[in-house]
Amino acid sequence: MILLKTLKAPGWQAGGFFLKDGKKMKESINIWRDEMGIPHVDAENLSDLYWGNGYVHAADRGMQMLLMRILGQGRASEILDSSDNTLGIDIFFRRMNWAGNVKKQ
Repeated sequence: MILLKTLKAPGWQAGGFFLKDGKKMKESINIWRDEMGIPHVDAENLSDLYWGNGYVHAADRGMQMLLMRILGQGRASEILDSSDNTLGIDIFFRRMNWAGNVKKQ
């Protein structure tokens, strides 16, 4: 289903994405992360650079939303780390009862 939506996306043609003026987008793009996890985007043109930046932001935002959900439910010790610090964070969020309030609404 996602492939069909991609094929019908505005600007998509066989051979890649194209801008309105016919210029090809994503000529050559390289996305990598350094040892600290910081993303770097190398591109040949400004449009590709913006696209790569958006791609990295979307990927990081998905991870952030998942982490916030785990924290809000007070399940970080269960899923991520069973240290005393993480347990304290879980106790705090469970006392806030955010997950319980959502179920009532």
